[in-house]
Amino acid sequence: MNLFEIVVVEACKPKFFKTNAPFFLVNPNNGKIICNEENLEKGKIYQGGNSKKLEEFLKEISPKDGKDRKVAYFGDHLLTDTMA
Repeated sequence: MNLFEIVVVEACKPKFFKTNAPFFLVNPNNGKIICNEENLEKGKIYQGGNSKKLEEFLKEISPKDGKDRKVAYFGDHLLTDTMA
């Protein structure tokens, strides 16, 4: 987790892009859901969620000048996952 600001698993595309599904905080030690989270935090692992809230969070933590913004994406198919 030290490599990433936030981790989102099982985002359930295309629902992730089309709804306001909630994010669930995940216990990093056993993978179990701890609770439904309203506010995202750096260094946490979440399940589900939605693109709108993730974009808002990334804008908040990103450099204001737009430099050095980096996103690491891991999924089963980049084109269909990002075009959903």
